[in-house]
Amino acid sequence: MLFSGVMLYLAADLAFQLRTLRTVTWTRIGVLVVLAVGLPVAQHLPAFGALTLLTANCLALVIIELVALADSRRALRRAVYEEKTIHEAGEAAWRARWHDEGPEQPAQ
Repeated sequence: MLFSGVMLYLAADLAFQLRTLRTVTWTRIGVLVVLAVGLPVAQHLPAFGALTLLTANCLALVIIELVALADSRRALRRAVYEEKTIHEAGEAAWRARWHDEGPEQPAQ
């Protein structure tokens, strides 16, 4: 049950990513395969051993994605920052026009 829950979560996460972004993270597919292969081994381990094996796999996934996807995260942060800066500049220009011209009077 322990491995199945994590495998189900990763599969659902991959399905969501595929549906929304039309991309697949190969590291997560790799971890799904490793967990599926490790499932028969984990059935013969004590509960703490199975938990340790699962934790090691998940920790490896996090470390690999942290290193492998660092450039993507930086690019995303840069794009969000640029979008935020452009939006704030537009807002500041609108406020300046509103302050200089005053609020528009309704037509009578």
